[in-house]
Amino acid sequence: MEEKGYKFSDGVGLSANGSEVAYLRAEHALELRLTKATIQKMKRQLKASPGVEVRGAASDWITIRFESEDDFENILDLAQQAVAAQR
Repeated sequence: MEEKGYKFSDGVGLSANGSEVAYLRAEHALELRLTKATIQKMKRQLKASPGVEVRGAASDWITIRFESEDDFENILDLAQQAVAAQR
């Protein structure tokens, strides 16, 4: 993983294997690139997760809103999925 500036805003993004996988969209929102195939496999889990917004079928990205430390376990799990999807 490496830290990079996000190409569409002033925020900070993370890349894995040359692909952008995450960036902070706002103070309490993280954009995460899971890939379409991973989103399809995890669709039920993602829809059941509080604070997770699944975009349209053509998107590789989800939005995760977080408010407390309790939300970070879910974020870490999804971030691991995002990195694995880029291999």
